[in-house]
Amino acid sequence: MSKFLWAQKSNFGPSPRAGHAMAFDSKRGRMVLFGGNSDAGGLIRSATPGNGMKHTGRN
Repeated sequence: MSKFLWAQKSNFGPSPRAGHAMAFDSKRGRMVLFGGNSDAGGLIRSATPGNGMKHTGRN
């Protein structure tokens, strides 16, 4: 058994996705995550701003 154990502390942030894009909003000082494809194969049509640690959903 490994001496290091991992535990998820909280479940926050955007949903898992592929094919997304990110950009930095210099006026607001934060990253914005755009769209992508969900694990189920559907399109995600949202922009999610965040500070790199926590993201807030916006549609």
